Amino acid sequence: MENETMTGARGVARALMGMGIDLVVGMPGGHTGSIYDALYDHQDETRVLLVREESIGSALAEAYGRLTGKPAVVMGQGAWVLTNAGAGIVEAYTGCSPMIILVDFTEGGSYSHHGPYQSGAGHYGSFDAQRGFEAITKRTFVARDPVQAVQLTQLAYKHAMTGAPGPVAVLFESAALNRKLEPNVRPTVHWDANYLVHSSTLPADDDLDAAATAIRSASRPVIVAGNGVRLSDASETLTRFSEALDIPVATTSAGKGVFAEDHPLSAGVIGTFGNDWANAIVGDADLVLAVGTRLSASDLVNDNPKLLDPARQVLVQIDIDPLNASWTQPAAHALVGDAQRTLQALRQRLGESATGGTGRVESARQEHGFYAQQPTDGSPIRPRGAVSVLADALPDDAIVTCDAGENRLFMLHDFRANGRRKFLQPNATGGMGYAVPAALGAKVAFPNTPVFAVCGDGGFAMTMHALMSAIEEKLPIVTIVLNNQALGWVLHGQGDRPIASKFADFDLSAISEAIGCAAYRVSDADGLREAIPQALAAGRPAVIEVLVSLEDSFQDTITALARGR
Repeated sequence: MENETMTGARGVARALMGMGIDLVVGMPGGHTGSIYDALYDHQDETRVLLVREESIGSALAEAYGRLTGKPAVVMGQGAWVLTNAGAGIVEAYTGCSPMIILVDFTEGGSYSHHGPYQSGAGHYGSFDAQRGFEAITKRTFVARDPVQAVQLTQLAYKHAMTGAPGPVAVLFESAALNRKLEPNVRPTVHWDANYLVHSSTLPADDDLDAAATAIRSASRPVIVAGNGVRLSDASETLTRFSEALDIPVATTSAGKGVFAEDHPLSAGVIGTFGNDWANAIVGDADLVLAVGTRLSASDLVNDNPKLLDPARQVLVQIDIDPLNASWTQPAAHALVGDAQRTLQALRQRLGESATGGTGRVESARQEHGFYAQQPTDGSPIRPRGAVSVLADALPDDAIVTCDAGENRLFMLHDFRANGRRKFLQPNATGGMGYAVPAALGAKVAFPNTPVFAVCGDGGFAMTMHALMSAIEEKLPIVTIVLNNQALGWVLHGQGDRPIASKFADFDLSAISEAIGCAAYRVSDADGLREAIPQALAAGRPAVIEVLVSLEDSFQDTITALARGR
């Protein structure tokens, strides 16, 4: 303790600095105000970012964690982080993004059992914040004294980063933050970063040898890559592995962007709304190497055996969590370990070979079509045509975040994550309102990279106030709004009985301009192409409102395999 005394709140701030936390996002409230006060002295070490509503903070932190592999801290009053920020926390939980959540009970100290205002202590007359967070986090801790405040904050980092990453919450009683850490107290507070150590795992040598033998024996192997490749920062390793062994790489929808889609070995996205050639290549394989994916029913077209069938294909699965290996499909070889390290270990055992992977990809593309050019004429432009324009016009190093709804399916199906492009979508819960705050998280993580949020008018309306934070924090993202004045997926699903699925005609570009953004309103392909470089050059947050028709439907993107069912 270096013979110093400090409050639990200041101890928490010091612990965060010892972890190397460089982003705290949220809204001061309740007793967490004392932690914010302690962070005042650490603003040269970490960025403290104010948002206008807690859900913006959690989605921002989720994207930041997914892109960097490091947890951001979401902090604020317990009631509102639990309720308002729940969407981003659930996304991090089910999608395995590291995140640390620091909140308070607002329990009123010794009066906590008398139902104080906004209390989440769980007594009669108050809600139970602990049980609420336990339902949506990897782990929830409760700190009741200053030592626990520090040590549980440290353990939150360890749990968030070990095994399958995820969000971890620490709930503070007021005494934990306001009382002093006394010298020579027990248990002892350790400030050394070694206390926080976490390590990535590697499968046993025998398991690696057996899997390598199976891969070497396959004549038509294929790789299916998921979001775990991104979390492991294994994209480059995956590319080198596939090239050395001439193995095609398909991705799940959550994994889109972890392998360049203009690469000759790119097999595209599998699943219901993926690409026909991807489903065909995977379905024809005699061995499937699944890397960082749980192989969920949504990935496999409701377990369609024409796509993946362990009875006729050898399944080799790499996952950091043993509970995910052979969870949804029985794997002949389950390799529990970090994706990057496991691929490297397999590569050492396999060397180089030729399996005709490039030829198989080219044949499947010719037979089933490869990103067919969508019509871009007309005004308003068709939404799939607008996505084709984006695929051609966005920079090759762009980070693209997507929202939920039809616009996401069009991006998943028609947008090409070429070159170094990174592609994020709400891959766990599929909630609207993700794209804009996720883009802010991406811009904080990579300030010199062009970042684009693509959303519909419905999702934009949920989070347009995030642009106020973008202005204040000088985060020049470009938001592209495909405005069809409707909840497209809902409307097209309703057929001739539309109800509660249409919007009035709002001028979203004018609203954005009033906030302080550079704003453009376009309705055709030429206007969109011209607006993109202008928005990038604006030097401030920009919004391109694209007026699109309702001609395209999500049903147009359903793969042949899914239609066959």
